[in-house]
Amino acid sequence: MKKQQDITEKWYKVDINIHFLQKQMKHKSLRMLGDGLFQKTIAIEGDKLPIITRAEPYFVNFMKWGWKPEFYVNSQHYNQKPLLYCKGESLNTFYKPYMERPCQHRCIIVANSFYAWYFKKSQSTKHKAKGQWVREEFASPKNIFLLFAGLYGLNSNDNRETMGFSIVNKPAISSLKSYMIRMPLVLNQSDLRTWLTGSIEACMELVEYEEQSSFVIPFTEPLPGDDDYMKREVWKEYYHSNREDWNDIDQEKLRMEKYKH
Repeated sequence: MKKQQDITEKWYKVDINIHFLQKQMKHKSLRMLGDGLFQKTIAIEGDKLPIITRAEPYFVNFMKWGWKPEFYVNSQHYNQKPLLYCKGESLNTFYKPYMERPCQHRCIIVANSFYAWYFKKSQSTKHKAKGQWVREEFASPKNIFLLFAGLYGLNSNDNRETMGFSIVNKPAISSLKSYMIRMPLVLNQSDLRTWLTGSIEACMELVEYEEQSSFVIPFTEPLPGDDDYMKREVWKEYYHSNREDWNDIDQEKLRMEKYKH
């Protein structure tokens, strides 16, 4: 049987409407290439995904998930595979040279949710020692988007000079420890400037901060009442995993939706 740490947090979902992202980030000047819509049901290693860099804070760019920093390629742990995650506790050690150059390496990754695998024990008293691995999806109860802290750069040992990014992770908060060992570093709107421009010490405080237990909840749970940022009916219509593709949604209806919230 596979260990939990080998199969946790390998996927997340991206489903972007630029108008909603502008509102959540309080960034009216933010732009995205194309028609401002992007969808990826499950994002995996090597996919080109939306990020916002310190160098171009007014644009949503696209970059491959997976980064090979120089120190990693030159280490004994290098196994030809890129790093999907950077350990947040190492921002002031292994990743310090990159953290000291925020305009070249710090970024924000945009997603709707992330996945984790955990071992769900059987409820039967006869087979209580048995169970199965279950994939659970987690999202924010108040915001449409999750904004992850990330680092990016040129892939070392690559003659084509390709770029890649890694998601910064941290120990799971108390409410999620039964599901996963580590989780992405999720940024609040007030944390964005700190991550993109702040000192290494300030960024380490973000890693050490323990979010409220209700900040990230299982995606399958119902949303709170209608006073929240997105009403329950709107969330179900536009952000349910089984809903229609963005390309099939009436553009006029989509344009008007941004004025409701």
